[in-house]
Amino acid sequence: MLNLRNISKHFGNLKAVSNVTFNLKEGEIVGLIGPNGAGKTTLISLIDGSLSPTNGSATFRGEDIAGKRPDHLARKGLARTFQIVRVFKEMTVYENVLVGALFAANMDLSHAKQKVKEVLDFTGMSHLTDKTVHEITLPDQKKLQITRALATNPTLLLLDEAMAGLNSKEVDAAIELVGKIRAQGISILVIEHLMKVIMNISDRIIVLHHGELIAEGTPREITSNEAVITAYFGERYKKHISQMHNMEEQIIG
Repeated sequence: MLNLRNISKHFGNLKAVSNVTFNLKEGEIVGLIGPNGAGKTTLISLIDGSLSPTNGSATFRGEDIAGKRPDHLARKGLARTFQIVRVFKEMTVYENVLVGALFAANMDLSHAKQKVKEVLDFTGMSHLTDKTVHEITLPDQKKLQITRALATNPTLLLLDEAMAGLNSKEVDAAIELVGKIRAQGISILVIEHLMKVIMNISDRIIVLHHGELIAEGTPREITSNEAVITAYFGERYKKHISQMHNMEEQIIG
């Protein structure tokens, strides 16, 4: 579905992303992790068209997307949420979602209204339909971003720390929602610092450090990778991870 080959983004002498190569398959959830400043959001922005690459290639469903505008890619089925919530704060929840259906999905008003109802029901936001964004909580604003993205009929959803700042109960609900989204046939690339989330939802994980891809594999492979432990988890987690793996083996045994 998504293929990046040696994709890079330089800001002057700063190499925010450097020669990253990976792919994402149909129906797959890929987690993207790394320390702060590793280039994760920059990479997402190269995929959704917010930034143009310095070099390298990117294709989405066989189409060259490097340097294409976000609105073009949204109409092709590529949707995104943002770490810092971006919604229309003076508008209602319903109006925010309607914008997605009308603009990106390119529906007529009748079909757009039906789509809005469907996605509000799907994400559990129907009770907030007439509330303005100012009247709802930050967790609900984050869910609103996802709801609006779903109204665009995406085949690939990019989630940038959609669960940051949520409490434990809200995180569990968000994990459940991501599973429901995947069950609809939507592929997902997710940036998240909460390892509970990444380990629970990801089929594969890719790890960035200083703009470079340093590891790729299953959740278990990543948590056992010495380079990832050093760059991201820290040595203090090595014993904990080892104990976790031993417990898993005992349970399986």
